[in-house]
Amino acid sequence: MAKKNSLSLSFESFTPVASIIVFVSILVFVFQKISGTFLLMFFAPGKLGSVVAFSPTKITEYFRFILHVFGSKDFVLLSTNCLIFMFLSSKVEQDYGSVFTLIMCFVATFVTGIINACFFTQLCYGLEGLIFMFFMLTVFSAQNRKNLSVFLLFALTLYVLQAVVLIVDKKQYSLIAQFIGGLCGYFVSFAAFTPKRKTAKKTSPKSQEQK
Repeated sequence: MAKKNSLSLSFESFTPVASIIVFVSILVFVFQKISGTFLLMFFAPGKLGSVVAFSPTKITEYFRFILHVFGSKDFVLLSTNCLIFMFLSSKVEQDYGSVFTLIMCFVATFVTGIINACFFTQLCYGLEGLIFMFFMLTVFSAQNRKNLSVFLLFALTLYVLQAVVLIVDKKQYSLIAQFIGGLCGYFVSFAAFTPKRKTAKKTSPKSQEQK
């Protein structure tokens, strides 16, 4: 008898770093809505003298330079960012590995928090910086610099134009900090492939055939 086709779950494209970030972001948002509280810990502070100024004497303030990536005020924006982030994460984590992806996310997030606390008067939060970094990592990959996806380049252009409109019309200057942080995380990626190239040569099909 022929075997019936059965539906099975696949975890081949599972991205642990992106999945954890998305899960925690949703959890923080849901907790804020249910409890009716505003979790300031998940929002990066602004510069000294502003209403949301960074307080250097409080130890907890320094954690906000990292935790702001989990913050959100609007569910529509959060869900949209999560979808884009998850879509891009499969390619990024496959190319760079989960550990190095986590390092790049840490650098991008930390630089974003520092920049915002030094130059801008608004709270900074959300996945915009990491999405921009993931777009850059996907379009301008340090692993493959010869092939350029026109579709992804167009998507990146639209994403940047959207940010420019928000900065100009809505005065969301914290997005500048997000994009600077994303660029810093992207530049870290160029340190990723030196050891991988050596490993790839050792395990290449030609070397295996010689053995």
